[in-house]
Amino acid sequence: MKHATRIMALSLAAIAPWRIAASQAWRTLESSRQVRDSAEHHVRVHYGAGRFDVAATNAPVLYSMTLRYDEATTTPVHTYDAAQRMLNLGVQGESRRFSGYTNDQTKGELRLSLSRTVPMDLELELGATKAAMDLGGLNLLGVRLGSGASEAVLDFSAPNRAHMRSLDIDVGATSSGTRTRRRFAFRAASEASSSTSAASGHKT
Repeated sequence: MKHATRIMALSLAAIAPWRIAASQAWRTLESSRQVRDSAEHHVRVHYGAGRFDVAATNAPVLYSMTLRYDEATTTPVHTYDAAQRMLNLGVQGESRRFSGYTNDQTKGELRLSLSRTVPMDLELELGATKAAMDLGGLNLLGVRLGSGASEAVLDFSAPNRAHMRSLDIDVGATSSGTRTRRRFAFRAASEASSSTSAASGHKT
């Protein structure tokens, strides 16, 4: 009887990945908005899990986004409030219901391009992502980056086009098991007046 129970358990484990894959319904959404207002905007991105890329664009758009998501577990977000000049992008819900089974065909992805010309306050809330963020050449007044158990690269490949007021980075669940927080307040575009850290011994 015990032997039969083991066989049944192994059989269920063997078909579990197939069931997981079958329960997923992957869709691709493309969204963008033309630049109609060059005043300061607040841009908020929420993305829970998957691949995340962001960079500047010369196209005459406030943003352009390509999102690959699991329709069974997530809802795309791409809302714009013209009165408040507020843009919300990303997803609601969990990006993957079964984080233990993933491959190239079962991973979400968000690719985002932001206007170089529109001044913006950028807020990025990321979860279990593999993120490549090149914020160089943007017109950033402030940046707040919150990241969970992620593999993330933050780069400024070109100078910021505005006087950035602050850069706030909060990274959790690093490879060393620590949580790192960095805050920078700027006197000028390239000079930090102060910085504080909530953790030490972590490479940034």
